[in-house]
Amino acid sequence: MRRPLQDADENRYERPGEPWICGLAADGPPCPFGPTLAGHCPALADCIPLAEGRGWRCNRSELRGGVCPEGPDVDGKCCHRHHCTPVRSLRLRRKRFVIGTTLFTSGLLLVALASGWRSEAIVPGPLTRHHAQIIGRADQNNRCDACHPAASESPLEWALAATWGRAGGIDQTALCMNCHEDLAPVDLARLPHNVPPDHLATLTRVHGGANPIAARAHADDKKLACAVCHQEHHGAEHDLAALTDAQCQTCHQQQYASFASDHLDFGAWPYQRTEQIAFDHVAHAAKHFPAESAKFACQQCHVDDATGDVKLLVHFDQACASCHDKNIGASIAEGIAVLAVPTLDVEVLPDAGRDLDPWPERATGDFDGELPAVMQVLLAADPAVATAMANLGEGFTLADVDPDDPQQVAAAAEIGRGTKQLLEALSTDGHATLHERLPKSSSDQLHALAGQLPIDTLAAAREQWFAKPQAVERATAAELAKLAAGGGWFRDDRSMTIRYQPTGHADPWLRAWLDLAVRIENQQLRAVLLDDLGQPNSPGTCLSCHQLQDGGRAIAWRGFDRRHEPRSFTKFSHRPHVLQPELANCSHCHTLNIPESNPATLVAVSSTLSPHDFLPIGKQACATCHTPTAAGDACIQCHRYHVELKAFDGTGFSPEVNR
Repeated sequence: MRRPLQDADENRYERPGEPWICGLAADGPPCPFGPTLAGHCPALADCIPLAEGRGWRCNRSELRGGVCPEGPDVDGKCCHRHHCTPVRSLRLRRKRFVIGTTLFTSGLLLVALASGWRSEAIVPGPLTRHHAQIIGRADQNNRCDACHPAASESPLEWALAATWGRAGGIDQTALCMNCHEDLAPVDLARLPHNVPPDHLATLTRVHGGANPIAARAHADDKKLACAVCHQEHHGAEHDLAALTDAQCQTCHQQQYASFASDHLDFGAWPYQRTEQIAFDHVAHAAKHFPAESAKFACQQCHVDDATGDVKLLVHFDQACASCHDKNIGASIAEGIAVLAVPTLDVEVLPDAGRDLDPWPERATGDFDGELPAVMQVLLAADPAVATAMANLGEGFTLADVDPDDPQQVAAAAEIGRGTKQLLEALSTDGHATLHERLPKSSSDQLHALAGQLPIDTLAAAREQWFAKPQAVERATAAELAKLAAGGGWFRDDRSMTIRYQPTGHADPWLRAWLDLAVRIENQQLRAVLLDDLGQPNSPGTCLSCHQLQDGGRAIAWRGFDRRHEPRSFTKFSHRPHVLQPELANCSHCHTLNIPESNPATLVAVSSTLSPHDFLPIGKQACATCHTPTAAGDACIQCHRYHVELKAFDGTGFSPEVNR
């Protein structure tokens, strides 16, 4: 509407909100009243004449131009009446155009969405190369179903879902897990880092983060869909795994504006994990290698895997055999006693109500001899013999038997009876006897524990020792062992013992019995086997280098290989680093922790080796290159989002595995 004091001569006909305007407005002189809301011209006059005497007087307001000179006609009607043909306003025409265009577009959209090629019509962009090569082979009209659960629904169902939501059913994250099931358990896929809230809260507390209760509550509420971080349809070369620092710091309360200035130091990384092979780098570098006039070089033992990302340990034969084969050979020079006939005082056995006739003449005399550990395990399957060995006490030898003690004599006689019965059973029933007498948990390892024990050797020993006059065997155990230098079994008639000659390093029979030693439930037999086979000076000297792990229930036969370790938060690749000349010899990052005392006096550390024979790798070693303008300092260069639950121990996360 025109303002009250607006000059009428300006002819400002401004009615943008009305659906109709005066038809004269296009010519310049629109009427001051305008059409009705229905679009009709009201044909109004400028004034309502007033009767004055016998005539009429114009009463047009000064704001409308004042009294007109013509005045009213003789009938008392105003001489200025406004007539026009109303036209639609620009607003109404725009509105009708928008509505029409919307209806037309909606119709086209409905036709497109109801057609068989609707997927092609609405696809936002090309897939990444990895997904395209899998999904592209599918039916072109239905391939969207592989990732979008609503792709096969009707437009009406889409509209209902957009308005009221979708109740139940499978969602897009569940479809992702159909292919990526090895990444995380389905029930953990939506949790931050695929980690249960309690574990994540514990980890937060261990690293000095937020209140664990608050962190756990936050983790319970925050379940993420895969598409939050992995967004498709950005082209074949798009990196689905690429995340920005801003995405990481959306959840992490401790903000890192820069790796060099804000990131915490690494602590004891990467040396906080327990080593699997006991190897003292300091002693070897400062003493053993110089003693052999050899050069200590990392590349002798650590080589690249096929990708170059991981450093692997070379085999014993390449790295260690030149020095350690001599010690191993000396420790197995006489073979390993497996079965032995103990020396018994047969004259006192009748006084204890026992008689072992016949008993070998060469095994007759004062009580003497030690039962091999393997033999004790086999004898323990006989309850009577097991009781006798328990009566003689842990770590017993027959030399400790008191001939005047009837109980000890009876126990020794029971062991003698068990020995005869064991040798007879082995020589007649063969490996079936081993299967019956070995602990049940080891029955699946019978082939390794038997070690291809020849039955004819046992039968010949039984006949030679118990049935025939015994000739003196002049060959010593060491001499006989040389005859079986390639590994195997032999009979030592001098000591009336069945011995096994290991093949050297990594002998399968010796390894099988050591594995049994750490798994066996009977603690007394466990101690016997470890004392006989697991001491530093025992045959093979295995446990001098191979560490016990899992609380002493397993042996680390192989060196650490992070390719087989569970995914943790930290990752590292050697490949781009060793290309730098200053990093090629490894010592820039891996610095030996040489004490201030004379390093030449160092000795090799045994199986109690501390992993800290290197100085920790400090953050500064990385911050020199890892800046935004050089090697980059994004979070995902060194950290993963998806981790594996088996990387946990009972208190949170196990020591970081830098895969």
